[in-house]
Amino acid sequence: MEQHDYLVGFSDAQTLQGVRRKLFKAIEAIDQALDISAGIKKHSSELKEANVWSVGEETQLEVHFNRFQNLRRNLVALADFQQGASALVSGIKALRTAIFRRLILWVASD
Repeated sequence: MEQHDYLVGFSDAQTLQGVRRKLFKAIEAIDQALDISAGIKKHSSELKEANVWSVGEETQLEVHFNRFQNLRRNLVALADFQQGASALVSGIKALRTAIFRRLILWVASD
């Protein structure tokens, strides 16, 4: 049976934290786009009455709004996955530290 050992270190944890920050910035940007879209949607009847807004534009806005919602859901799912990956990396690092400590204690006791 082959044995695989993957190096997991502090830099991996830092990389995952950087990814997390970027995901939350993206979620924040999508939330702002959704707020703007919702505001435009709310005033679309007034815009139609003023002949500034057409049904086609309203449909386009709805399509973009739905895309933003889907993108947000995907980003939240990625953030959840990243959190799980971070927990896994932390667990691996903690386990390795515990193993090394026991090994040191065992070698020192001989």
